[in-house]
Amino acid sequence: PASKVVVGSLSRKVYDTEDKVLSSDSTRCVICLEEFKNRERLVILPCGHGFDERCIVYWFETSHVCPLCRFELPCEDG
Repeated sequence: PASKVVVGSLSRKVYDTEDKVLSSDSTRCVICLEEFKNRERLVILPCGHGFDERCIVYWFETSHVCPLCRFELPCEDG
């Protein structure tokens, strides 16, 4: 799993259909496949990919890589 400290410190943004929050044109979470809702909290990874907060926090309980590009976050200590 990814380090809880690192996951907790990842950038959070509020999705706004009017503003471009993500580096890509994605409008849905690739983990749950749901469209992002206006005012939903997203987590933006250092690689620029964004996911809904609930999904990516759960994802990082068992993995330490971005689901899209395999960017690696530090693993949990001990």
